[in-house]
Amino acid sequence: MRGLIEPGHLKIPIDRQCDLMGLSRSGYYYQPHGESALNQHLMNLLDEQYTRMPFYGVEKSGGRLPDDGMAPAAGVSGQRETGKTSLAHHGD
Repeated sequence: MRGLIEPGHLKIPIDRQCDLMGLSRSGYYYQPHGESALNQHLMNLLDEQYTRMPFYGVEKSGGRLPDDGMAPAAGVSGQRETGKTSLAHHGD
């Protein structure tokens, strides 16, 4: 949607164009942030562990991170991250 907004349009300001497109003005200016290197590493570890042993489920997979030399995963953060890894594609 953002690609359809013309910032240099002489007659229709950006906020009006956003309104017409059903896009919030903050949505037009939003710049997504990538994951931190640590967070990406933790998600990869969880994903690899779950791929090796899907019968472990999310709780046991996250509990194995300290064995791999990483700090314990927080429950809420771990639950949020499962939506970003292949864990979301497997039922457990």
